[in-house]
Amino acid sequence: MVSTSDKHFLDKNGITSVTYPLFKDDRCLIKKLIDGTYYYGFINNKGEESIEPQYLNATNFNNGYAIVIKFAKNEMGSNFMLGKKVVNYKLEEYIIDTSGKTVKYLDNARNMNTSKNKTKTPPEFRSKFIAPHLIAVMRPDKKWNIYEF
Repeated sequence: MVSTSDKHFLDKNGITSVTYPLFKDDRCLIKKLIDGTYYYGFINNKGEESIEPQYLNATNFNNGYAIVIKFAKNEMGSNFMLGKKVVNYKLEEYIIDTSGKTVKYLDNARNMNTSKNKTKTPPEFRSKFIAPHLIAVMRPDKKWNIYEF
């Protein structure tokens, strides 16, 4: 193998591959199984959790920012006859910085099916970075909104 950088290599067929762990902006994506669900977070170069695993999915950092998906449980009221709360579950996407601070809420929340996800696959992103400080966010009609942050 021929090194093209400290983390990228060309194999014998000339294909670039990446060694892991992959640190971007001094953060490495991790996942942790908590109560049967995988949550994503980040560690620093010392192997310490710098951003606690709390996201259902997360991207690697890119120019100091990452996209994350969080689970939001919104209490809408109560059913007094059944003695239960009426709740709505949503997936929400955010941009965070390397400290874990929310930089921007991405206006594309979607309902979440609360039945068990048997394959344990993380939810798919509906947004992507297209340039530094520019993000494309897919609307429900499958068209894109562009936001600067």
